Amino acid sequence: MTLRLDVPIDQSPVPAAVDAYYQFLVDLFPPGPRDRLAIFGTCLEFDITEKSRLYNDFVVRAFADRSVRVSPVPGQAAGDFADRYSTRYTDMVRLIIQSLDSELSPNDQAQIDRHQIAIVAISNDRDHWLQQVDDDWARKMQQLGIDPRLIDTDENTRRRYYDERVMFLTERRYAQRLWGSGGFNSNIRDREVLIGAIRRRGFPDDDYAELYNIYTAIVDEMVIRPRRPDLEIAHGWDEYTIQDPRHFGLPAVFDIAPGLQSIVDPRTILRGSGARDFSVSTKTTITNAHDTAWNASASGSYMVFFRGEINSSNESHFRQSISRIRKISVGFEHLGELQVMRDRWFSSTVFTDNERVKDFLKKHPALAERLSLLTTGVIVGRGLTLTLQFSDINDVQQWGSSSTSGSGGVNVYGYQLGGRGGGSSSYNNHTINTVDQTVTFKDDGTVCRLIGLRVTPVNPEISFEDVGYNSRPIWDIPDLQAEALAALGQNSDVGKEAIISTLRKRRRGGS
Repeated sequence: MTLRLDVPIDQSPVPAAVDAYYQFLVDLFPPGPRDRLAIFGTCLEFDITEKSRLYNDFVVRAFADRSVRVSPVPGQAAGDFADRYSTRYTDMVRLIIQSLDSELSPNDQAQIDRHQIAIVAISNDRDHWLQQVDDDWARKMQQLGIDPRLIDTDENTRRRYYDERVMFLTERRYAQRLWGSGGFNSNIRDREVLIGAIRRRGFPDDDYAELYNIYTAIVDEMVIRPRRPDLEIAHGWDEYTIQDPRHFGLPAVFDIAPGLQSIVDPRTILRGSGARDFSVSTKTTITNAHDTAWNASASGSYMVFFRGEINSSNESHFRQSISRIRKISVGFEHLGELQVMRDRWFSSTVFTDNERVKDFLKKHPALAERLSLLTTGVIVGRGLTLTLQFSDINDVQQWGSSSTSGSGGVNVYGYQLGGRGGGSSSYNNHTINTVDQTVTFKDDGTVCRLIGLRVTPVNPEISFEDVGYNSRPIWDIPDLQAEALAALGQNSDVGKEAIISTLRKRRRGGS
């Protein structure tokens, strides 16, 4: 029989572990005057592969394009798509544009509707034509004796495939039919320009012009990336072929989102060298505290020191062994930062210079908070080594027993060990040193982990302190409770809901 054991940092023998970890990253990747480094309770494992460049882009985008908040936040997920930064940002732009569209005259709105109906019809015709081109090409390959299954493995087949495909598409005037004068995409673009002209006539101010340019970029420049690396390899996609208009109807296969990419190729993490390591013991003291930097509270209460399933018969012994850990050492074969950039759909100056955006966010404080911190860098580690040193030789043997973990592996100091579907960071694949009284876990050199994010505030109306303050559960802030009680003129027996209601109003600037 197994049971789940959870030990947070603040209940572990090394309560300085969070601050030591934070200091390690700050020393390697110093934040600028307006930056902060965000660390995670769990350092997620992920793949960077040499053969799937587009999938690597998807992974970086999934990590970098997320709303950053200060834990603990009820319901905050690791990287849910609904809470992406780009989703929140584009929703804001669309809502502003839609609210203004409602002020257009009936005649203007009718013209826009007619153009949008025409766009749908042109799009359907284009997709039908593209499908016919694909069907003709499949028959052409069969006539030529080209086996598409050999494209990735046979150089001669690959070269002949691309040569013949270029000739095939040229004969059918592929580029002209899509983007030439009177082409499908050109006609769609012409209609969109007319729609824009109608809206600009109704709202001639520069703030609207800026928002509408962003809005059209959101619509026009969605970037497709595969959700799995094997798809890219099997189909031979590149940056051009993957943007097939029909792929936009397959969200289960592709990640379809505004463009965000690393400035350098993510594969530099695989090729990078320069080992980095740090350690923390029961006697370690740190001056650069994580909680102080973020104005957060009790980081150790939500960051994992140990989590996993253990045999119930070993529970008491295992708890004792955890209490006798005296030192933790963490090292990486390489640590690197992937700096990110965003396409034309994003402009940070709208938060400071666009009055329409500023007015909108004043009415939507929850959205303003989620948009206040922008990820500008993704910190990735490769080839983790994690060593635990114990005060008792018996604890080394205890941790060396495979009976201490379930099939899901364990999480130690935020690092998942084992349970990776037969991956290379197995809990049971470790080294015991009885002389030094240590147990060492080691990732394969190709296993990458998300270590942290570099974030920058873009909305001066909301400070780091506001995000840290507001992200904490209301009921867990005693000083605010006391303030609310005083405002209510009540004693401590007042109802909890009344206090929470008052706290929420005060946070939003209400009375």
